Amino acid sequence: VTLGTFLARHLHVMLCHFYGMRQKARKQTGPYDADLGLVHAPVRQIDARGAVTGSGAPRPPRLLAAGDEAVSALIEDGISTVTTVLRRACYEELGGYDVAVKDGPDVELCARIAAHFDIYDLGAVSGSFRNHDRKWTYLSYLKIERLEQYMLGNRRIWEHLSEDGRRALGARDLDQTLARDGARFAVNGALVALAHRRPRLAREYLSRARRLDPRWWLRRHYAQAWILLALGGMGVRLMRMRMQLPPGTDPEE
Repeated sequence: VTLGTFLARHLHVMLCHFYGMRQKARKQTGPYDADLGLVHAPVRQIDARGAVTGSGAPRPPRLLAAGDEAVSALIEDGISTVTTVLRRACYEELGGYDVAVKDGPDVELCARIAAHFDIYDLGAVSGSFRNHDRKWTYLSYLKIERLEQYMLGNRRIWEHLSEDGRRALGARDLDQTLARDGARFAVNGALVALAHRRPRLAREYLSRARRLDPRWWLRRHYAQAWILLALGGMGVRLMRMRMQLPPGTDPEE
């Protein structure tokens, strides 16, 4: 199969999928369709072999009003670009992607659209998101700079909520909330670094997590990460098994 045929075939599948989502939204939203900024739906998780690792969380379809209601729903439920369709006019009106956001610019854009336009949640699981050992999301953890990039992107997303909207989600102090999120991200980074045989990077991530969250010693996942690191080679093997990393998947230093 030529590259052109491969791309054309998959582009056709993607366009049909997006068109199907769009048609579903039109049938369900009726007269509200003209005001929608985006349509999205839950996804299932699959591994590199196509086996389902997470069936997704279906929910009732709903129309969400622009502002706190829509942005809060995206923060709580998450959003996958696999099952998200944006209105081009909204994308252009709001200036497209924020070039300062290096981690999750697509999610920040969706939150920005939700702050200004109604959105629609189809509710039904409508696609699959493949997790594999060479996915950028994993390998990008192998540079400590990604922590700062994540924290900037996360801040931009939360800033699309009003103060009342943040408090409704339990974020009475935004800086503290972002620091706790950053600490969790750093622990995940430590685990990925350990799985890719980067113990020094794993320690740096855990050190950053400790500085970000003063109550780090109460977090079970933080203690588990330190235990795995202390186990040396055994900890590496356990993490590689957990991430299903086959031999030869470690990028160069």
